[in-house]
Amino acid sequence: MHVRILLPEKVLAEHDGVAKVNGEALDGGFCLKPRHVDYVAVLGTGLVSITTDQGEEIFYAVAEGMVVKHGDEVRFAVRDGAGGSDLGRLREVIKERFAERDNDEIQAKSIAWKMEAGFIRRLMELERGY
Repeated sequence: MHVRILLPEKVLAEHDGVAKVNGEALDGGFCLKPRHVDYVAVLGTGLVSITTDQGEEIFYAVAEGMVVKHGDEVRFAVRDGAGGSDLGRLREVIKERFAERDNDEIQAKSIAWKMEAGFIRRLMELERGY
């Protein structure tokens, strides 16, 4: 199989001669092999492992996206990612870099919700004539 992991700004990884791809989708784990049926899934934050035809295992930390398998092509489109052979370091990437971004997004959403609630309150006050 041919596997590509795409970030918004660049190609994180590209591998030919892949025997197996393992990962975690929002609805459960998956294992894709060359004769597997076509597949589409939404990804959360987690690890993906790629096993080459020679038995080498390569790991990637990915954050939110999709995986699509069509024929011998497997494509990951993710918001963020990092690769390496040190699983401990990749777990730290998930905890630190991805979690920090998630916290920033939660704060931004909270501010937006407060602004929206304030706007709706003001509209209601205008309707009542205050």
